[in-house]
Amino acid sequence: MPQHAYILRNHQHHISKVLVTGMDNRISKISFRQGRATKLTVYTYRRKPWKVITNRKRLRTHYQAAHAYTRVDETRVNFHATNKKKLVTVITYGYDGTAKTTVYRNGHVTFSTRAYKHIMTYPLSQFDYK
Repeated sequence: MPQHAYILRNHQHHISKVLVTGMDNRISKISFRQGRATKLTVYTYRRKPWKVITNRKRLRTHYQAAHAYTRVDETRVNFHATNKKKLVTVITYGYDGTAKTTVYRNGHVTFSTRAYKHIMTYPLSQFDYK
């Protein structure tokens, strides 16, 4: 389950944009200004913008991008207060597990992946080929 994070800084070396690719291979792009989130763009699998959020109230605490009718992987973005060391946490809830990417204000990134005990995909050895 690969995860990637790209951090873009402005000319004052402050974090201006963060691109996070979760385990479902979808990109979440977050724009920052003075340590606060100003825009969140969640992309589809085909790299087209799916949801664009600029509401200050939603960008203050968290936002969960989920489809209303189909059951696909969900992405939750948690924003942290400006006096905390953490900047943003992106959590992807998939069929096989969860993946969490935490970006700190100093630029460090931590990744954690948790596989579920009972998953929907099975290894090839469990299939009957008769």
